[in-house]
Amino acid sequence: MRAPGRRPTLRAVTMATKRKIPASDVEVGNRTLEGVLADLAERIKANAEQIKANAEEMRENAKRYDEQNAVVLQEIRTITGAMFSLAAKMDERLRALEKPAA
Repeated sequence: MRAPGRRPTLRAVTMATKRKIPASDVEVGNRTLEGVLADLAERIKANAEQIKANAEEMRENAKRYDEQNAVVLQEIRTITGAMFSLAAKMDERLRALEKPAA
């Protein structure tokens, strides 16, 4: 509590006079707080559903990209193998040209 002769603090005053006010009695603009909170709850629910739909779409996209990447990697391996094969043939031809005429 407080020392004699001291003024009460703001906290002591607010705690002593604290009372409950129903949300239907509080106005926000021309609406009640109760109505505003209900609208916010609906908006949150709609946003959550949209987020869920977006997440599902992102999973589908990621799966499709993974499949496309696998195809591209296989094509790269095929091209790389063909390039090594061509390089080996070219090397063989160059060696044959570089051999001194016997």
